[in-house]
Amino acid sequence: MEYRGRLAPSPTGFLHPGHLSTFLVAHRRCRSQSGTLLYRMEDLDRRRCRPQYDRACVEDLARFLDWDDGPDGLRQTDRMKRGIYHDAWR
Repeated sequence: MEYRGRLAPSPTGFLHPGHLSTFLVAHRRCRSQSGTLLYRMEDLDRRRCRPQYDRACVEDLARFLDWDDGPDGLRQTDRMKRGIYHDAWR
């Protein structure tokens, strides 16, 4: 079975060093297992999520890390629109 790791920031503010530390650990663990690293934006808090934070998260993390897929198409709100969680909510 292939290892799949993820980076999942929430665009409710700018990233801080603690975020980077956590994401570096996830990145190293995934790469050490020759796995796939996904960037999934946790954008469910519509009241606090902002486009400028979303862009800043991607830009900041791209300076330090690489990932294999996302965040386009891997946003929690996109997954909800496609009905992935619909059955679980019933």
